[in-house]
Amino acid sequence: NISLGDWNTRGVVENNTLYGGKGLYINDPLAVTNRSNIIWATGSGKETVRVAYPPAGADVFVSDHNDLYATDGAAVGNWGGGNCPDLGSWQSSSSNDNSSVSVAPAFVDPDGPDDLLGDYYGENDDFHLQSMAGSYHLAGGIWTNDLTNSPCIDAGDPWNVFTNEPAYNGLRVNQGAYGNTEYASKSDYSGPFYSLTTAAVPTNGGYVSAWPVAAGYPTNRATTVIGTANQHYSWDQWTGDLSGSNNPTSLFMSANMVVTGVFAAICSNTNGTPDWWLAHYGIATNQAGAEGHGDGDNVENWREYFADTDPTNAESVLLVTNILAVGTNVTIEWCGGRAARQYLEMSLELGTNAAWMPVYTNEPPTETEQSYVCPSVEEQAYFRIRVERPD
Repeated sequence: NISLGDWNTRGVVENNTLYGGKGLYINDPLAVTNRSNIIWATGSGKETVRVAYPPAGADVFVSDHNDLYATDGAAVGNWGGGNCPDLGSWQSSSSNDNSSVSVAPAFVDPDGPDDLLGDYYGENDDFHLQSMAGSYHLAGGIWTNDLTNSPCIDAGDPWNVFTNEPAYNGLRVNQGAYGNTEYASKSDYSGPFYSLTTAAVPTNGGYVSAWPVAAGYPTNRATTVIGTANQHYSWDQWTGDLSGSNNPTSLFMSANMVVTGVFAAICSNTNGTPDWWLAHYGIATNQAGAEGHGDGDNVENWREYFADTDPTNAESVLLVTNILAVGTNVTIEWCGGRAARQYLEMSLELGTNAAWMPVYTNEPPTETEQSYVCPSVEEQAYFRIRVERPD
């Protein structure tokens, strides 16, 4: 049926239906992938797959998610001259097809209404897969609800594209020649569908994707979620309806689910200044970059990060700009950034043993110029602004 007879063969063999003949022959694979096929070998001396010269590398020949069916004395495979009569012996010899099957594919009418396989160039031989939800029948050119479901429906490679198949398509490609085509047999499912909502925290830390992509997922559908970190971030963990840190990972849909991927900011210094912040201002993402102060205000860059001021602008600083006392009321004015939480604190003395009391907390986003009136200050007092980054 298909022969790749050259030395150092490269290629992808997918979504084919091979019936009778000699199946798939590969002489010397260099990079060959065999997936989502139906290969039915019939008769003594035939195999579904023969690899004449087995490769040394584990990823040189990759075969899986196929239906390798052998009848009437045929063998499932031949690996370097070694006969593999059944799927188990083929899997053991080749270390492939661990997710494949060896079952009758339940074609609609493989030898056609004339009961002659290949007659008229096989134009009336119908290799569509039977489906109780509907399969396309060449005879009459109509969709028909069959009495059984082919085991090859929704059995192809789960990472293959399936979106060309008609609804409902099971969110997975069918095996055989009609997989991922408009004539693919439909999936027999009448249960509920569930939504999957994904998010990333922080939003600029990365993104979360899901496969397969769908507006709704059937009950117990295995769905893979993948967290991809942006530059200067690393993967951390899952939260919401999924926990743990395995990435990618799979979940089984049994309700509407919300899954959040959490990403951690990379910090290449000991001062707690994240790389993304330094890179945003064109500063080296290392210890020297965090401790530098290139804008001339003599405030280290790491301190400017915590204050959320601009390390490239000498006028952008965290600073108490004015204190005005009127009677027992004291007005404190200051400037700073917008993303830091600002604490106005008061003490009646200075020194290492000073007790600083909270007066006012300014939650971000804050104005760059701020003031606060502290009432009932009846003796000498000192004020300061302390900051922290909530992110």
